Amino acid sequence: MKVEFLFPALKSLRTLLVLKSFSFEDLTLLSHLTSLRILDLIYTDIKKLPKEVEKLIHLRYLDLSRTDVEELPEVVSNLSNLQTLRLNWCSYLRRLPNGIGKLVSLRHLEAEESGFEELPETINSLSNLQTLKLNWCRDLRRLPYEIGKMVGLRHLEAEWTKLEEVPETVGNLSNLQTLKVNYCHQLQKLTNDIGKMVSLRQLEVECTKLEELPETVGIGKLRDLQTLTKFVVDEEVSDIGELKDLNNLRHLTLIFNNDDDEAVKSVLELLEPHPNLNHILTWRS
Repeated sequence: MKVEFLFPALKSLRTLLVLKSFSFEDLTLLSHLTSLRILDLIYTDIKKLPKEVEKLIHLRYLDLSRTDVEELPEVVSNLSNLQTLRLNWCSYLRRLPNGIGKLVSLRHLEAEESGFEELPETINSLSNLQTLKLNWCRDLRRLPYEIGKMVGLRHLEAEWTKLEEVPETVGNLSNLQTLKVNYCHQLQKLTNDIGKMVSLRQLEVECTKLEELPETVGIGKLRDLQTLTKFVVDEEVSDIGELKDLNNLRHLTLIFNNDDDEAVKSVLELLEPHPNLNHILTWRS
């Protein structure tokens, strides 16, 4: 079914959700929908977003997930009211517009299982961004070094990517609540300033090349921490006391460097009683 012929009569339309069974032959007609706030094109057969999209000046939500879109026109950066941009499973999409930093209202950017190798450095200007999800972007090798300028960021997820390090500036994200880099098999380095991320609730670094958290982390400073998926216990068990002070901790994975069952037992005893801890997983390296 074609919907283009309806567009000129729908200038006051605020929400457009296009079903998979619909097809577009001329997306430029979107320019007639100047009052549009929500545009959902998930699962549609579009391959290119027309430059006329810049006329949707009131647009707040744009979803292109599960489409064959190969690039976003630079004019997308002119959508100054856009708050949510979803690009999940856009496997042909290799890059974001260089001007994406102009999306000053953007709160949520999701691009899971897309084809990105890197993000433009201009993304650091998105100081109001709260969510950045890049899980399963299997070609993604790096995050922008100045990502620490995104001071509003609360959730950063980059699981199953080719990241080799988390930039040091991530330590400046004092509002960050979630940091997930599980299954980044090339990841060798985590920022030394995690102890400054006082809002952190979830720190997940399973199945990486990280042998342990940096010594300077100061895990005991993270009073809101609820999930910690990799804490390496040294032979002296000298650093386990920091965990005991984390009263909000609920899920914990401990890594032991030896086969001493007594060491495991003593660590578990040191953690008792704990007010909220209800799930402990132990591994031997």
